[in-house]
Amino acid sequence: MTEPQHHPHLPHIGNGHHDGEVHHHRKLSDRLEARGEADGSHSPPSSRSSSSDDGVPATGADDTAKQNSNATGSDKQSLGYDIKLTCRSSDPASDSQTLSPDELPEHWVPTMVSQLNRATSSAFGQLTSGASSPRRNSTADRGGKDEQERESSEHHVLPRLTFCNPWSKSFRKPGVKELLNGGLKWGLPDSYTEGSGRGSVRASGFKSQKKAQRQLQLAKQQDEELGEGWDDVGVVQPHWGWPLSALQNEVKDIRHTNTSGGDVTGPSDGGEADFRAKERAVNEWCDPTDPSRPAARVTWLGHASTLLQLPPLGGPSPGEGREDVSGRSLNILFDPIFSERCSPSQSAGPQRFTPAPCRVSDLPPIDIVVISHSHYDHLDYHTFRELRHVRGDRIHAIVPLGVKDKLTGAGGFGWHKDQVSELDWWDHATLTSTGTGSAKVMCTPAQHGSGRGAGDKDASLWASWVVEWNNDGGRFAAFFAGDTGLKFHHDSPEKRHKYPACPAFGEIARRCGPFDLLLLPISVGSSLSYFRSWDPFPRAMSPFPRVSGTLTSSIHMDPYDAVECHTIFKAEEKKASKVVSVAVHYGTFVRNEEQTRADVRELRQACSKQRLRFARVRDETALLHSQSKDDVFIVADQGKTIWLPIHTS
Repeated sequence: MTEPQHHPHLPHIGNGHHDGEVHHHRKLSDRLEARGEADGSHSPPSSRSSSSDDGVPATGADDTAKQNSNATGSDKQSLGYDIKLTCRSSDPASDSQTLSPDELPEHWVPTMVSQLNRATSSAFGQLTSGASSPRRNSTADRGGKDEQERESSEHHVLPRLTFCNPWSKSFRKPGVKELLNGGLKWGLPDSYTEGSGRGSVRASGFKSQKKAQRQLQLAKQQDEELGEGWDDVGVVQPHWGWPLSALQNEVKDIRHTNTSGGDVTGPSDGGEADFRAKERAVNEWCDPTDPSRPAARVTWLGHASTLLQLPPLGGPSPGEGREDVSGRSLNILFDPIFSERCSPSQSAGPQRFTPAPCRVSDLPPIDIVVISHSHYDHLDYHTFRELRHVRGDRIHAIVPLGVKDKLTGAGGFGWHKDQVSELDWWDHATLTSTGTGSAKVMCTPAQHGSGRGAGDKDASLWASWVVEWNNDGGRFAAFFAGDTGLKFHHDSPEKRHKYPACPAFGEIARRCGPFDLLLLPISVGSSLSYFRSWDPFPRAMSPFPRVSGTLTSSIHMDPYDAVECHTIFKAEEKKASKVVSVAVHYGTFVRNEEQTRADVRELRQACSKQRLRFARVRDETALLHSQSKDDVFIVADQGKTIWLPIHTS
């Protein structure tokens, strides 16, 4: 039976022991069976290949890392969590070269270099198969093999392996037919307004004007239902659910209660000490109205950047040299970007229309950063440099295959190799501390692409992510879609039922559900927006075209797709539960506020069409105290924290 792969530079978890022998490749289908016996996991039926837990041979690096971690002082602390990786392959680059194409996962695409290496190795192996080689059993020889294996596992994936979307029905690359069939459009969309006041420019045409009038009437009705300005998405200063003023007021209330019944005592007669003794500690992860009830918090920080805060995993301090995480939330940050532009240069490229709600230094202590793919608006150089500067060795990144090299290589991000874990679809990392709780971060499929320049298109994997938190009988599961499409379709929402959705979302729901929180993108984008950022002309008369859903639907969700994705997750539930969706990936790198309002209004229309409740967040704790068991799709301001109840499993 094979053992789970452990991060080579993180403390070892479990009772498995590797004997240090050279790793021999087996069929990935054989490895899945081994892992299923070990941890009860299941393989995705849509994949030709299966998962593996073949362990990387243990080396002295593990013990050395432990000793160095324990020897460091409090001024240089390491991550306060243990991380165990469970992966389908310990060496994807090598597997892509040694295994036949039929044995590889459907989303792996061996490059020409990999195929040439495979052919060369096979021919050379036949020529030398009869040659005898001396047996080597010395410790030095074994150590040399271990070193070679470790170096092999760190080979750059880029020259040997690229990736693809393996779903032929839901994914379609745009071609000439799509371009000619309404894929590119000029001018303003129907009823779209550019500018404000008397100088505003509205899309022209009789049909457009009639549609605009209908939408204005509908907007007036919606304003009466949801309140004035419900479609205005602003930026607020984040307080992560616990404003400092609230904590101060709580202390004042305690003191007022103690002193209102008689004379005020001073510090000289023990009054100050008495106040301090009666000031109860406030757990930031608890319901403000019920300290015995744990809760999760989610804060959308613009574009796809989202902070998920979960209760601690329990237990005392992890020990000297490691950060004490026992008294605060587990903080997981998705796709952070705090830069002014999502571009190779901060002098040109798509620019933020709305400012970042805060600086990196204003964030709570970030433990885990999760990246969906390598595009500039999701993997931001300056943000990662700042996170490393602020948190040092106390932060860890979990990324899809191929992204690790961008963070730890010559790109200048400045992260160490032992700070980044790289996962394939359906691999997962398990976080534990000194308590009994755990948090699983699973890499799940998405329908998108990757690349940061010429020559590396789809050279790294793209992914969605599942976070499952368990502790003391409580469970909380969240899904972060990242940047993904649901299915290829044409513009009309009335005809989308004819097109099949990507089967991966149903598979994620079946394998990882039920879910409490879905973080779903609602805005269409494309690489064309980069070139449009250079456009000096008003959009109404610009020679640069805009794209329609015909071109982008395969890789980006619009509001109607996001609502349909919610219903897919809901349909796969084995046990009825309330699912909360939060809109992300919109309202930041836009042309003006009208573009954001259009996305929000379209989301409400999509919810109405699917009979899904739409809500505009006003009270951040409303979901904690809501008696409604109906699902809800939420729009919140950037920087606004939303509290979510954690249910007993």
